[in-house]
Amino acid sequence: MFNDKVKATFYSLLLSILIVSNISAEDKDIYRLIFGEIIYNSEAYSNLRELSDDIGGRVSGTEAGYRAERWALQKFTSYGLHNPHFERFEMPGWKRGSLTVEVLTPGKKILSAVALANTPSKAKITDQIIDAGFGHPDEFAELGENIKGKIVLAEVGTLPGERSVHRTEKVELATRYGATGFVLITNAPGNLPRTGTCKVGGYADIPAISVSSEHGTWLRRYLKDHPDVEMKINMKNKTGMTHANNIVAEIIGTEKPDEIVIVGAHLDSWELGQGTIDNGVGSVSLLETARVLSLLGAKPKRTIRFILFMGEEFGLYGSKAYVKQHSSELENIVMMLNMDMVGDPYSFNSYGHEEALPFLKKLAADLQGFGISKDKVTNKAGLHSDHQSFTLAGVPAMSLRSTLDESMWRYYHSAGDTFDKASETYLNNAASIAATTLLRIANAEERVGRFYSDDEIRDMLIEHGLKEPLSLTGYWRWKD
Repeated sequence: MFNDKVKATFYSLLLSILIVSNISAEDKDIYRLIFGEIIYNSEAYSNLRELSDDIGGRVSGTEAGYRAERWALQKFTSYGLHNPHFERFEMPGWKRGSLTVEVLTPGKKILSAVALANTPSKAKITDQIIDAGFGHPDEFAELGENIKGKIVLAEVGTLPGERSVHRTEKVELATRYGATGFVLITNAPGNLPRTGTCKVGGYADIPAISVSSEHGTWLRRYLKDHPDVEMKINMKNKTGMTHANNIVAEIIGTEKPDEIVIVGAHLDSWELGQGTIDNGVGSVSLLETARVLSLLGAKPKRTIRFILFMGEEFGLYGSKAYVKQHSSELENIVMMLNMDMVGDPYSFNSYGHEEALPFLKKLAADLQGFGISKDKVTNKAGLHSDHQSFTLAGVPAMSLRSTLDESMWRYYHSAGDTFDKASETYLNNAASIAATTLLRIANAEERVGRFYSDDEIRDMLIEHGLKEPLSLTGYWRWKD
């Protein structure tokens, strides 16, 4: 925790920044209160410790997941938010079971591996291995019929200069080419295989696993001299429908209560570690934002709605459910701010809604004294976090561009994702910038973003190169 001398120095710096800035007098007053309250009294770090150490990994549909939901609801209630409540949804559940992975060398090399989520409940295969490089679509096409009947080996990442290819796409491609299994080589050193879902919208048809960087690179070396080597995968998992709850609370708008600014973060995590970086940091930054705005009696013109989503890790089930359950009010959502693995903020990104850029650049210019750069505001549509559900529905979405140290993000989805990786400074900076951003959007004279028609959504996704990944994962709903 900061001592009083350090806090006083920060607060003095804050005052000097506000004095010389071009921010309006009214905004200066609320910024001073927000940043000062968080500097002196933030609960983000202590909340993150509770979430990490007392609850730990929070898989949706498990007792730990339900404990996390109740914990978050109690926080919203204690902070005085309006109408804190659960919104239940159904989803396919998956629980990790037993797994052994052997390379059938003379000594039967046992690999350090974990199952990827939504892989089948039972699988027992012994087949030859084929190396597909990064698992880019072009690499699969080059191998073609050679893949059939084999276990595909691919590495995290993509070919130089090509778009990022998600693990779900790689597993889908392996399945389409007739593979019997899939092995993903983790790129984080330390003998830490990473988990993650291998299928959205159900369960994969083939067993899919992740192996550590060290064992994966060994296997590649071995394959060069022994191309006919076989691998044996034996796994048992539990599958079946379950339920989870999104946790929702609000600050009601004073002038335009039916227009909504949403800030969301996913509360669920994998259970190998404590889920601190993915996504404890985003969840507690959101909670701190809610706490400080409620405590200071903020009265935004529009409603600010705080949502902690569950089911994100399995395939964005919580945000998809929210969009479906609230379909009648989607056109009233002015902006969705997504906080997933947020670090130390330095700018903003609009997910494909170009019309939001002038506002975000002006906001960034006003916050330049706090490390926010107007020159680094971007407009890049992306996938695989909860903003995707809103983007596909036409709702404008954005994120805080932020720095997350390599010593933090390298552990995500692994046993190393634990509380000791977190930064109190980053948490407080994220909460401060999020709170000021939400107020500025909620109080803007004109709406920051615009609701897109179905044709506009399609055209924007094509422009940003997202048709292929959305098609592979079953999200592309438009006919050619």
